[in-house]
Amino acid sequence: MNKQIKVLTMVIACLMTHHVKAIEELSKSEQEKTNRNTIRSTPFYEAIVDNNAPSVLALLESFSINSVDGVGRTPLMEAALLGRTDMVLLLLDSGANIDMQSMYGETALIRAAYASQRDVIVVLLERGADKTLVDGNGNPARMIALFEGRNDIADLVS
Repeated sequence: MNKQIKVLTMVIACLMTHHVKAIEELSKSEQEKTNRNTIRSTPFYEAIVDNNAPSVLALLESFSINSVDGVGRTPLMEAALLGRTDMVLLLLDSGANIDMQSMYGETALIRAAYASQRDVIVVLLERGADKTLVDGNGNPARMIALFEGRNDIADLVS
């Protein structure tokens, strides 16, 4: 509640001084916080973090294997980022779209490259992940690995 009062006070102060730009920035900041929380709020994410295969399988009875969070990330993308190789295999065996892209253009392979998840990258490539797909900035997995200073990972996805 205290946070809400603080935000409302800032909005009122902005309105009183006609700072439209400040209001826009405040709104954008609050939306970004909401988006960050939305990313981590899916039941799949919790089951993947816990490496809980029975929970993932149970969720598949009610939700699409390619269901997305607030920014279009799939359970496979999250498992790849976290290096959960067993989860990646389970999701792929259950029909996950290996090359699905988030609203930022991320794929499971790009997320795995970002986090230098070698074992996951090997699995994704063996299963046919497209290493030519690019993120929203035009970067393929190889460039992401290079940005992270991981030449070994960049060589793997070349």
